[in-house]
Amino acid sequence: MIRKISVVVRVTRGPALGLLVALVLAPAGCATQNDPETADPPTFGQVARGLGEPVNGIPDYDERTAHHMTNRVRAGFDCGDPSLVCNGAPVRPLPWSYPLGEAARFHSNHMHDAECFQHPSCCNLVDNGGTIECDAAGFTCPGGQCDYTPDCPGTSASGRVSMFGSGYSGENIAGGNATGEATICQWYNSSGHHDNMCNSAHGAVGVGHFAGPNCMSYVWGHYWTQDFVWGTPAAGIASASHWGSGASTTFGAAFHDPGATAAPIQARVVLDGVCHSLTREYGDHVSSTWSVQVDPGTGCHGYWFLFVSQGGARYAYPTTGSYQVGTTCTGDYATTQDPADCEGQPPECNNGATEPCYDGPAATRSVGECTDGTRTCASDTWGPCLGQTLPAPAEVCGDGLDDDCNGQPDDGCPGVDGGIPVTDAGPTADGAVDPDGAVDPDAAPSPDGVASQDASGPNDGTVRGGCGCRHGGDDSLPLVALLVALLLGWRRARHD
Repeated sequence: MIRKISVVVRVTRGPALGLLVALVLAPAGCATQNDPETADPPTFGQVARGLGEPVNGIPDYDERTAHHMTNRVRAGFDCGDPSLVCNGAPVRPLPWSYPLGEAARFHSNHMHDAECFQHPSCCNLVDNGGTIECDAAGFTCPGGQCDYTPDCPGTSASGRVSMFGSGYSGENIAGGNATGEATICQWYNSSGHHDNMCNSAHGAVGVGHFAGPNCMSYVWGHYWTQDFVWGTPAAGIASASHWGSGASTTFGAAFHDPGATAAPIQARVVLDGVCHSLTREYGDHVSSTWSVQVDPGTGCHGYWFLFVSQGGARYAYPTTGSYQVGTTCTGDYATTQDPADCEGQPPECNNGATEPCYDGPAATRSVGECTDGTRTCASDTWGPCLGQTLPAPAEVCGDGLDDDCNGQPDDGCPGVDGGIPVTDAGPTADGAVDPDGAVDPDAAPSPDGVASQDASGPNDGTVRGGCGCRHGGDDSLPLVALLVALLLGWRRARHD
C-alpha cells in the first residue's frame, strides 16, 4: 500500500531575508550504527513496476542523482580524496528502494518542520489509516536550536522505516547542501557516514531531500536522509542520472553483473533515440559505473540507458519512459521512450577483444615491408588499426627493400634489373646519378608519409545551520551553524 505522508507545519515567519552569506563548512550529518535486530538479508530482484521509474514523484531528480552518486562512491569515486576510497572498491551498487525513499523523504521534511536534527523522529509516529504522522502530543522538541542532548523523544529510525514497509540497516542525515553530489561528498568526508555508504552488506537504498525556507539563525534550506536495508542486489542497472549542463552534461549509470569476466556487450545512453556509448569510469567487470558527456542542446530531451550484459541479458533504465534533460523541461520523467537507433543490430565485436588488422590493398598484406597492426573492440565497434605498415607510394631506391609491397625490391629504380637504363650519368651533385647508376646518398628522399607535426599549440549556495521554522522573530542575517556527524566522538551513537 502506498502511504500518505503527513507533516504538520506550524510556521510563523518574519520578513524574508534580503542577503545570504555563503561559507564553506566542514561536513555535517549523523549516522546510526547497524541494527543488530535486522532479519536475514533478502534478495532484491526486478519489481513489477520496473526499475528507475518514479512513483508518486519519488525519487525526484535530486534524490535520483544522490542515489547514483552513492553508487559512484561505492565504485571508487573519491570526492577529491583518494585516501578515502571505499575499502574493497568497487562495492556492488545499490538499487533504489521505494519504501526507503518514502521514509527518507518523510524524515527530511519532518526534521525541518519539527526543528530538530536527529535520527529518531521528533515525535511519536502513528499510522492513521495509511497516513504516517505525529500522535496527538505533537513535536517533542522545544524548538529554537538544532541539536538536543539527549535526543528529543520519538520513534526510532528503524521503527519509522518499518512503518513504510521496509527493513533497516543504517541511516545518514545531513543538512545545508542543495545538490545530491555535494551532500554525498559531505558524508564521504565523515567517517561514520562514509562507512555506511561503503558497507558491502547493504542491499538497497533510498534518499530523501526536502527544500524549505531559510528562517531564524538556526535553519537549513535543505535536509537530506539516506536509509539502507540489508540485502543482495540483483544484476542490472542499479542507478542512473545526469548532472552538469551544456557541453559538460554528463550521463552516468551504475551496472552490476555478478560473475562477469568481461565488460557488458552494450553500455549506452539513448538521447532522443540516438545511442551514445558510455565509458567505464570506476569499477570492474562485475560492479562499475559508466559515463559520457553529451551536449543535449536547447529545448527538452528524453533519455534512458541501455545495457546488454556479457551473457546477453538486456536492461533498460528506466524500464519504461525516459528521464528529461534541458532548460525547457517541465518535469524530470516522461512516460514515453524513444526507440534506440542501435537496438536490434548485432554488435560488431565483443568489447575488449583484439585482432590483427590491415587497411592496405589485400594483395600487399604481409608482402615486403607491409605488416599487420592490431585493433581493439570498444563499445561494440572495432577501433582504429594501430601499428600497421602500409605500402609506400614509391620505392626508396637503393635501400634494397620492397617499400611499395609489390614483391620486387627497388623496382623502377635506375640500374636495377627491370628498372630505368642509365643513358647519361651526369654530374654527381645532390639530386644527380653517379655513373654506375646508383643514386647519390645525399639525394635519397625521406620515406614517404613521414611528416613533422606541430604539437604546440545551494539554490543560493548557502550552507546554513538550523532545524526549522516554527518560531517567529527577527529574520536578520542568520548565524551559520555547523552540525558535525560524530559530535564529541559521536556522543549519541546508538543502535536504533
